[in-house]
Amino acid sequence: MRSYSFASHHVAVFLGGGMADRFEELRLIQACLDGPGDDGWEAFVRAYSRLIWHSIQKTFLHHSFPFLREDVEDVFGDLFLSLVANDYKKLRSFRDDYACSTSTWLTVMATRRAIDFIRKHGKQRASAREHDADELVLRMADAAANAEESLERRQLLRRIDEAAAGLSDEDRILFHMLLKEGKPPEETARKLGISPGAVYVRKHRLVGRIKKMIADL
Repeated sequence: MRSYSFASHHVAVFLGGGMADRFEELRLIQACLDGPGDDGWEAFVRAYSRLIWHSIQKTFLHHSFPFLREDVEDVFGDLFLSLVANDYKKLRSFRDDYACSTSTWLTVMATRRAIDFIRKHGKQRASAREHDADELVLRMADAAANAEESLERRQLLRRIDEAAAGLSDEDRILFHMLLKEGKPPEETARKLGISPGAVYVRKHRLVGRIKKMIADL
């Protein structure tokens, strides 16, 4: 296991107050970096999921953006994926600098990503305060019930099934529960024994993987 000294340049930060809380924040980050397995990452996700989710919603509301739950999930998932990208590069950089608390850092990141999302999608939604959810390509329940779905739609569903057949056992379980049965992430998390935050992140990865596999078919 890799070791990390909290003593060096963090001493001045700790002396400013809140030493126990700040030490715990750094301990959570270090647990993610040390591995092996996902225990450290799961603990980090559990600790900060509520804060990040709330920050994204608060930003959408502050800017009067007509958002859906899927919008919050997208920003939420993208943020967590950015933290694990390139072998936790952002977490490593933050750990080494530690110019502010982890909560403050994550709040700023969540706010910025939510604003970026608004800038990207705001114009197309400005004229529609009440709008339907953007339909995920993997939302199968409603499509299967529609007897008059187009040939193109039926072909797409067939390709989704073919792509899902190539998933790992764990991903197929998530695919079935989240996207075929339409179970909420919270219920899925309880049945699988993981945190809701982890389910959101894995769902985001799963959708991206399925889309890529469909494109390659």
